[in-house]
Amino acid sequence: MTNEYELLDCGEGRRLESFQGIVIDRVAPQAKWPKKLSKEIWNTAQAKFIKTQGESLWELNPQCPENITLRLDDFLMKLRFSPQGQLGIYPEQNINWKWIIQQCKKKSKLKFPGNPLSRILNGFAYTGGSTLAALAGGKETLEMIHLDASKASINWTRDNLLLNHFDNLATSLVVEDMIKFMQREVNRGNRFNGLILDPPAFGRAKGGKTWKLQRDFPELMKLCTKLLQEENSFFVLSCHDPFYTKKDLKEMLSTIPAIKSKDIETLDLVIPSEKGNDLPNGITARWSSLK
Repeated sequence: MTNEYELLDCGEGRRLESFQGIVIDRVAPQAKWPKKLSKEIWNTAQAKFIKTQGESLWELNPQCPENITLRLDDFLMKLRFSPQGQLGIYPEQNINWKWIIQQCKKKSKLKFPGNPLSRILNGFAYTGGSTLAALAGGKETLEMIHLDASKASINWTRDNLLLNHFDNLATSLVVEDMIKFMQREVNRGNRFNGLILDPPAFGRAKGGKTWKLQRDFPELMKLCTKLLQEENSFFVLSCHDPFYTKKDLKEMLSTIPAIKSKDIETLDLVIPSEKGNDLPNGITARWSSLK
């Protein structure tokens, strides 16, 4: 990523990370192996997220700031200690952010008769890492639609746009159920030049509506088939449900007529550690017709 972020170690259900030199200890359920670094190093954490059956909370040292601004290669992100134990960033997505920037730089060189903007949809978009990456690559040539079911995440994204001076660009921040939004776009005859999707295994939305990946994945991909432009487009699909494999993601993307199976790339999303254990955190499949 940058020298402002480092995964120090992970294990026994925890991860130890450094953000701008601030060492943070938080949960990582997938890290079921023994920790590699010493207890003394783990005890240097200035912030620790404690999760119990009764309550979950952050323990912060007096010297620990409540907010951290993290510089990535091409944009900034504002980090906070959320009640759910999150910080507002998924470092494993950095490999996709770099790729998205490259694709949007390619798109910025293309001419679209009658409409100078390329339409990009970032769904399940959280605090906007992929949105910021796309804007960093395309800026004035993109129309970004950033969608998440959480109003708090949308407000966080707005702060990140302001932080990067991207707030004057063509970006729509939408709080809505993903399937409902996509169905409406299909009915309107709208299409997208880029789709970026990072669906959770499970989620809750306003009004008690739930999202279940194993239940809703087929409908999601069916709608993608109708929304993705056939030419000069790209698609990034990430998954954190261990039920699915990279082969599964490739097969799902292959059902979209615009996508040729041989051009699909699949990757493990892994955060490397120089001295500790690496942390796997999902898989991704991506495709582009941009040259």
